[in-house]
Amino acid sequence: MSGSSLWFAFSRFVAETANEVEQEYVLETVGPTPGVSGFMPKLAVPIPITEDGQWNGGLFGANAVPAIVKLERDNYPGLLALEELSYRYHREAGFPVPKTWLKTLEHHGEAVTLLAVERFDRKDGVPVPLESFFSLLKTGSPAKYFGTTDGTMEDAAKVFTVLNLPAGMRDDWYRRFVMSFLTGNGDLHLENMAILGGAGSCGLSPVFDPAPMRAYRGGRNKHDLLSALPFAGIGGDERLDGYLPYSASGETPTNLGKLLVDFGKSIGIDPRRSRDFIAGLLVKTEGFREEALAVLESLPEARRRYRAPDVDGFAKTLGEARQAIEATFAKTRGRGEGRETAQPLAENIPLVSTGTHSGTVVAVLEDRVIQHVGQGKQVAHARGLFQALPEVGARIEVRYRDGVLKVVEPVASGKGKER
Repeated sequence: MSGSSLWFAFSRFVAETANEVEQEYVLETVGPTPGVSGFMPKLAVPIPITEDGQWNGGLFGANAVPAIVKLERDNYPGLLALEELSYRYHREAGFPVPKTWLKTLEHHGEAVTLLAVERFDRKDGVPVPLESFFSLLKTGSPAKYFGTTDGTMEDAAKVFTVLNLPAGMRDDWYRRFVMSFLTGNGDLHLENMAILGGAGSCGLSPVFDPAPMRAYRGGRNKHDLLSALPFAGIGGDERLDGYLPYSASGETPTNLGKLLVDFGKSIGIDPRRSRDFIAGLLVKTEGFREEALAVLESLPEARRRYRAPDVDGFAKTLGEARQAIEATFAKTRGRGEGRETAQPLAENIPLVSTGTHSGTVVAVLEDRVIQHVGQGKQVAHARGLFQALPEVGARIEVRYRDGVLKVVEPVASGKGKER
């Protein structure tokens, strides 16, 4: 049987619909316990990589590397493409990220999507110790940690102190947390953070499982968490009394940026460094929303079943989170002893008054509107020139004629309407 036939056999194996031939094939190929625990069906198998770094969907063979291969579930269409997108943005933002390969295979007219992630807990074929934050915290306080969303982010940060890890690792972990808000990942729980390596040489593991689960907010409440763990007095699992307003409801606090800076300060990060981290990640994620929505909107209607992605809801979630971080950040940077400096996010963005500019509104600040116009470029428009302020996330075309600003909202036909 081919590689594609194995993946289809495995998909039916985990769904308990495989016939006897398919069951035997899976067991003979990958052993009696083929699955890896987790939300998505997974296999831990070596995959052959070509000389140019590609994977064709096969297993074993020459130049094989150890990998975890996820299989997309029918009721979460597009999730693996979103996760691959998130991996790419984390990589471009400077985080350590394993190699990944997204592949869609066909078998007898059916398609299956796979995401292979190279294992970072193997070196020259030898396992490297890997412990999740959940395991570490539960070992120290078994009565406190029963689930992966128990405790708080402040509690989780104690891992760096107990293990006497460098402050730079804690900073990297903090940046990953900020990144989760900008990529719609409310699933950063204790099992999705880990320490890699043995005594005397351990450190924070590369990024893994950065899935933007908030795109599937219609499926169950836990997909639409602001954050899996509480921080700065908000967020967390809906089971935790006192954190409901910004968890299961999916609401975004308007002072999210300030709360992230406050959280950083509580774990020993100077507010100025926190603000620098946030500013850098805002720049690095400028195009994420548009690319993520393009992935979901490209899905055939036939695949949007069960917990079909909530495209409009996800667009709103990403827009609100970004606006809350940008706006609050702009208002709070440099504040201290009764003074306030210029807005950091807008100060290096050119204020335009001529030409035509098309793209997404990424922030509405006190004196200007920031628009992403592609290729990592942003422009600013004077807020006072708008007759009606656009919403964050709206795709608009701004035209200047004789010093007058006009807004055109694109419609499905490709034309637009002025306002």
